[in-house]
This record gives sequence, C-alpha cells and structure tokens, in this order.
Amino acid sequence: MPAPAIAMSPYQYLKPVARSALSQTWVARDTRRDDKTLYIIQKLDFHTDNVSLMAFGQTLLGHKVQTLQPLLKELASAHTIHDSFSDGQSFYIVQSLVRGRPLHRLRLQDPATRPPLLPLLSQILMLLQQSYRWGLGSCCLHPGDLIQCQADNSWVWTGTGIFKTIVQQVSKPTLALTDLFPKETAAYFSPEFLQGRFDVRSDLYTVGVAMIQALTQLPLADLVYGNDGYFTIRRNWYRQRQLPDVLVATLNRMVNANPLKRYSTIAEVLDDLEQP
Repeated sequence: MPAPAIAMSPYQYLKPVARSALSQTWVARDTRRDDKTLYIIQKLDFHTDNVSLMAFGQTLLGHKVQTLQPLLKELASAHTIHDSFSDGQSFYIVQSLVRGRPLHRLRLQDPATRPPLLPLLSQILMLLQQSYRWGLGSCCLHPGDLIQCQADNSWVWTGTGIFKTIVQQVSKPTLALTDLFPKETAAYFSPEFLQGRFDVRSDLYTVGVAMIQALTQLPLADLVYGNDGYFTIRRNWYRQRQLPDVLVATLNRMVNANPLKRYSTIAEVLDDLEQP
C-alpha cells in the first residue's frame, strides 16, 4: 500500500496499517512538529467520477469532522482529530494514534483474569451515551471504533464508522455495505445496518457482538450463522462459561436480529445492568 503523493503535504507516511474498499490507513508524522508524535491518517475514496457528487461528499465529511472535534475534546478523549484535508479526489482525516485493544479483541474468557464484566460494559455504553447527547442519533459503530487504552484502561471512541458510512451513502449504488467487509466480518453489524438503515439499536447490536466475541474468543465463523447480509449469533454462545445471568440476558437482547426486540436506548441497557 504505497503512500499517496499529495502536493505540499506536511505529513510523512511511515507505515500502512489497514485497507478496505472505502479507505486506506497509515501511521504518519507531521514534519512541521519537532516531537516524535505519531498519527493515523485515513484516506477515504468515493469511487465515483461525478465531480459534483464527490464535492458534496467531501463537504459532508468536512462538516462531520467539525462536529466531532469539539465532541472528542468534551469527552476528554485520548483520541482526537487533529486535521483534515482533500487532494481533490480523496478526503484525509488525521487522528491520534491510540495504543490499545479494540473491544472485540479483548481477552475476557478467563474468569480469573478478566475485569468485572458489568462495569466494563456500562463504561463503554456511557461513553457512547455522551456522544449521543451531542445529537449523534447513531455513531454507525464499526468493531475497531471502541478501543481500551493501553496506558490506563480508559475507553475511547474513534468515530471512524461515521466517516465510512457517509462515504458509502454518497457512493450508492456503486458500493453496497455488504461489499465493505471481508468474508464473515459483516456479522459484526445488524441486518438493518447492512441494508442501509441504522439507529442506536444498530450500535447496541455491534457492541453486543464485539463483547460476546471477547468473552468467547471464538472466530466469527464459529460464533454466528447466516449469509447474504443476515447473520445471527448462535443461541448457545454462553454455554459452559461462567457469566452473570444478567449479562447473558442483556447481551442476548442487544444482539437480537429483530431491532424491535432490542433495547431502544442506552439508558434501558444501563438500567438492566444495575439490577441486583
């Protein structure tokens, strides 16, 4: 994945870290700074030759960056958006490099070493709740959006899912949501999300799937069944695991394939997690 050639760009691209149908991501540094601070640069492409459509999409991304910058500051987040720019074809977002582990890659299967599970899930949900209070009806969560910091175990929300969803919506019908995820990774997302409809319940679904995977350490292929953009968590995922009954019941409701049977607000989930 070669670094992009951007005229007069102040950023030095050091290492490619990810690539998808929508985006490419690098670790980079700002040559205008004397320190050794590293950043993540995400390049977003619209997959269209329509100049007007591309300009519209870049305007939407620019507005979203302006919305999220003060929000992340208000959250006192370890993750911030430092900069954004365009080369006329692609849109670039410069973000903090957060050293840590995303929710779905935590290792929570061992009762002897894992942290208390109910407070862990509550902490993640309260972080999202703060974001929704800023008018973000859905954060359009992707699995890597929720990261536990290596330094102090605090949680950050990166907001990258929102940017990818904007690009996909502008790129329709060139790029379907089910095209964005390799193999079974679409199973992180609710059926309605993969059809282009999403709200807070869709985000709760993604959090639930990520939490269940962290608890079971199962690959998605063993954790879900289904295809063609409609996946369901296997009903017996919690068998032979030492888990609080309230946590199992809460997660099962969060990942119900029918959005009408899920929680409709984060407050509802938090209330259930506080039950004795």
